[in-house]
Amino acid sequence: MLLGLFINSKHQRKTNNTLIGILNSIPEIYKVNRQFKNCKEFLEYNEPEVALDSLIELTVETGGSFSNGFWLALADCADSMKITESAKYCKEQILS
Repeated sequence: MLLGLFINSKHQRKTNNTLIGILNSIPEIYKVNRQFKNCKEFLEYNEPEVALDSLIELTVETGGSFSNGFWLALADCADSMKITESAKYCKEQILS
């Protein structure tokens, strides 16, 4: 059982680190948006699922154009957390 907790913890750290990397790569113009701030706070409280949702909402609220790399990284995080609908949405953004 402890091994399972360690693996989940290690896996979650990797996901959190990826989300932090995404957050750090967002252009300055979007960093005043509430969803950016929410994402940062959710990551501080170790809530990567909600942080991912905030990053997706950031794109919707701002109408900004985000790179395929951004969407691919979000899709990978969603896949790793088994959030199927979010992963699908992110992958659709790559194709559009």
